[in-house]
Amino acid sequence: MQIIGNLLLKRMLRAIPEAIRTSKDFVNFDRCLREEDEALVKQWEAELSAWMQDKSLPDPYRIPASHECKQLYISVIPGY
Repeated sequence: MQIIGNLLLKRMLRAIPEAIRTSKDFVNFDRCLREEDEALVKQWEAELSAWMQDKSLPDPYRIPASHECKQLYISVIPGY
């Protein structure tokens, strides 16, 4: 059990600085998005909030398929 505890501690000590960096990156990314187009960010937040309440609404995490995407997929994947 001691070996597992040491392994978990080592992994946690490596993960904490990465989590801090990731959090700072997200905060900066979010700030930049809001500076660029606050109204659009608020729209996205409203869509997400509505979807969280009613899952029958379109999933805001999914990009709707378009004809161009299908054509690109067909041209990239041989034999499709």
